[in-house]
Amino acid sequence: MVPDTQPNEDRFRQVWDGDDETDCVEACRDLQKAGIKYEVSQLPVGLSGRMGVDWKFEVYVLSTDYERARAALGFGGEHDEPADEAFKIPADSGPIDPIEDSKKTAAYLKRWRPEEAVVEVGSQGASDESSIVEMSLRENLIHYRVEASKAGARTYFVHPSDEARAREIFREIKTGDPPA
Repeated sequence: MVPDTQPNEDRFRQVWDGDDETDCVEACRDLQKAGIKYEVSQLPVGLSGRMGVDWKFEVYVLSTDYERARAALGFGGEHDEPADEAFKIPADSGPIDPIEDSKKTAAYLKRWRPEEAVVEVGSQGASDESSIVEMSLRENLIHYRVEASKAGARTYFVHPSDEARAREIFREIKTGDPPA
């Protein structure tokens, strides 16, 4: 239901929007925990496969609760940096060397032998089913081999020449810190 904004234009203000129902439910739960009244709009935006519908969700709060709602949803205050600023590449990051990059890509695409991946660089417990390690290693053009234990834990091995980069990737994933 879309909030009625005709009689009083500034009564409701949109605080969240998205296309994932689970994210919408989580946002509503956070607002409910904070004791903030909200309204939800669910609008069809298209058709998906198998007779499904793609939805857009919008969450509205009273104008007087807008800043509290943003804080409850983790958006912070008025002093947040603009979204575009968060994605700017720092000037001191240096240029990407296309020749070096193409050499790495060519080397990665050559045939490799998993038995040469002998350096253990990290492991994941059985309870961690995410593929962030595999995706990160592939994104950084690092071949790896995985050994799974009977308990479900996975140990990762790489070629000795990739050891330092692979260890740094594991460190970043484990600590949540950006590249050093």
